Formats: sequence, C-alpha cells, structure tokens
Amino acid sequence: MRQASIDFSDLLEVSLDTVLIRPSTLPKSNAAEDDTEPVMEISIPVPYDDAALSRAQFQRRLVIASAIAVMAFFLLFVGSRWHAQYLWISTLLEWAGLALMTIAVAGRTWCAMYIGGRKKVELVEQGPYSLVRHPLYVFSIIGAAGIGALWGSVVVSLVLALITAAILYSIARKEESFMLSTFGKDYEIYKSRVGRFLPRSFQWSDPDVLLVRPATVVRTLLQSSLFFIGLPAAEFVQWAHNVKVLPTLLLVP
Repeated sequence: MRQASIDFSDLLEVSLDTVLIRPSTLPKSNAAEDDTEPVMEISIPVPYDDAALSRAQFQRRLVIASAIAVMAFFLLFVGSRWHAQYLWISTLLEWAGLALMTIAVAGRTWCAMYIGGRKKVELVEQGPYSLVRHPLYVFSIIGAAGIGALWGSVVVSLVLALITAAILYSIARKEESFMLSTFGKDYEIYKSRVGRFLPRSFQWSDPDVLLVRPATVVRTLLQSSLFFIGLPAAEFVQWAHNVKVLPTLLLVP
C-alpha cells in the first residue's frame, strides 16, 4: 500500500485560522488525467491573547460601572407621574419591574450553565447560544428595563433598556473581534446563522450531556442578584421625593 506524504515546502498561504497546502506528492488516482492538483485545507487553532482579553474584560466592567453610576445619579431626581394620578398603574409597573429582574437573574444564571469557563477555549453554540450570540447581555437589558419599571415609569424603563443595549452593543462588537480571531471560519458561520441580540430563527440546539461548573454558575447568580438592589433604591428615591429630601426635577409617565 503506497503511503502519501506532504511536502510542507509547497505551503501556499497562511491566514489566521487556515493553512492551504498543495500536496504535490499526494498519489493521483488512475481516473484523474488532468494536471489539477488537489488543495487540502487544514484548520489550525489560534491561541488567544489572554492579556488582551483581560484588558477588554476590565474595560467592560469599568464602562458598565461608570454607566450605572451616571444613571443612578440622574434617577435620584426623576419621579413618576403615575404616583400622584394613577397609583394602580405605578404599582403595576413596579410589579412588572420585579418580574423582569427575576427573569434577568434566572436567565443569566441559565446562560452561565452553558458558557461558564468555556468562553476562551470553546465556541459555544448550544442552549441559549443557539438562539442569540449574546444571551447574557440580552438578559442584562431585560434587567435594566426592570429597574426602570421600579420607578413606576414606562419612559424610565425604556431609557435604561436602550442605554444598556447601546453600551452592550459596543462591548459585544469588541468581543466578537476576539472570537473571530480565535475561532476563525467556525465563528463566521455561527455569526451568519445566529443574531447578536435578536433571534434570526428558533432552531434550538442542546447537548446530550452538559458539563456545568457550579462555581461559575453560583458566581453569576450572585452577581446577577445585584439587580434587586434597584428595589430598595427605587423605594428610597420615592420616599425622599415625598418628604422633600430630594427635589423632583423631572416627572415622566
């Protein structure tokens, strides 16, 4: 049996994720009469830049923390028109906000079961990641909308959700550059098939066996539970406005 060998001196092209080799020494079948030489594609994993990723993650946390601080400051002076006119609407919105925050916490914890500890070394395409590329961010946007609803205001809820979405959109694009440089063509295919924040289709995919890292899941649960700080914060602002400790500079529906 004749063995084929590859002469790596025939290297044609090197890219971030692919090497194209023209193996001129591969045996040709008797049926092949033309001089066309086959091209074999070999995928080569590209090691990620851990320092660059750590810097990006630190910058992400800094941006999010700064945005939260700015939004929290302005919310000190914002009140709801419904409190004085239609208290039942305000109460309904507050309950809706609590429900949205609960969904956000549960959803982010659910995502951590799939992505926890794998983001740097594996392209996760199953579970919630089979529907959208950034489900953690989607649930964060839902949580921000929930905090806004605690103010008893649809406007505040929408504004917080849109601001959060804009910030996370910018962060997601930077993360996708890292993913593309790490996983190459596989990520391009995944990106073309699955939307960033909104599903393009509902082709659910789930593994037969899911390896869960409890420490990561618990950490995500605890971090996500910080959304519930919005509940006493909203109650404090409403109380402060009622007793005139804080001025109400803006009333919104």
